[in-house]
This record gives sequence, C-alpha cells and structure tokens, in this order.
Amino acid sequence: MTCIVAVADSKKVWMGADSAATGPGLDRWTMNAPKVWNSGPFVFGVAGNPSVMQTLKTKFIPVLSNQDPYEYIAGSFVDQLQEVLGPLGADSLLLVGYRGRIFEIVMPQQYLVLEPKDNYASIGSGAPFALGSLRSSRGNPQKRITQALEAASTHNAGCAPPFNIINGGNK
Repeated sequence: MTCIVAVADSKKVWMGADSAATGPGLDRWTMNAPKVWNSGPFVFGVAGNPSVMQTLKTKFIPVLSNQDPYEYIAGSFVDQLQEVLGPLGADSLLLVGYRGRIFEIVMPQQYLVLEPKDNYASIGSGAPFALGSLRSSRGNPQKRITQALEAASTHNAGCAPPFNIINGGNK
C-alpha cells in the first residue's frame, strides 16, 4: 500500500511518495529507500511489489529515442521494461516522468500506458484521496504534492509520512 503522486508543470515533472510499507494484517513499516527516484532523463515512482523498485533502480537503463514521448514510452521503453522485469511487474504500477510529461504504466494490464490529460496522476492505495486533492488545488507543484500525500495519509492506513518529493523528467 502506498501513494505516489506526480504533477507536470511546463518544464518538468514533480513526483512524491509516502514512506509506508505494509505486510500481512495491519503491519506497517517506514521504508528507508524512497519510492521515487531520478534516473537520467526520467523520474520514477512505483506502487506494488518492492522488488520492482529495487530491480528498476539497479538494472534498468533504457535506451533513449528521439520519438514523440508517448510513442517512445508505449513502444521501446515498455519493451525494455518487460525484458528487465519479467514476471516481477505482474502486480505493480509505475509512474514515469519524461520530457515534462507523466505516464502511468499499468503492468498488470499488459503494460498499458496512460497519459493523464490533467497533468497530474497518482497510483497506489492512497490515490483516490490524492487525486481529489490534486483536482482541487493549483499553483506550486511541491505544495500540491505535499497536500495530496497528506490527504492520502490521513484517510488511508497504508500511507504514512515522511514524504519524499523530487523533480526531473525535464522537457
């Protein structure tokens, strides 16, 4: 259970995450490793299997392309992702910031790639609360993400501070 939140402004993507990790029953831990990170021209956030995050951080180095960002992410990027993750990604969601745009990759749905029209997105168990917050806010991306993560942590037992907020995925 988690909450990953992304907001795109005119030049880059801001992304934030809570630090909760949950187990069977009502067990919850605070993770030391952030669920959001930068890698080259990308900013990543993972909800689901922690092994997906570890594998992406340590083994995923995508070959870049000059294609339209959506065509690239939905095409060769996803192909490379599937090659590195194999069956690991079967129960995870991924947010990717790239060239000032946000992409949600729904790995349980054959790596379906979605691009939100509203320039914000959220994944994980706290997403409904975060999306409501994002819909009703404007202005500073870092403040919007903090408010969205606070809403998720207030109303979802699987989300908790501290929050990690980064930016990247520049245009």
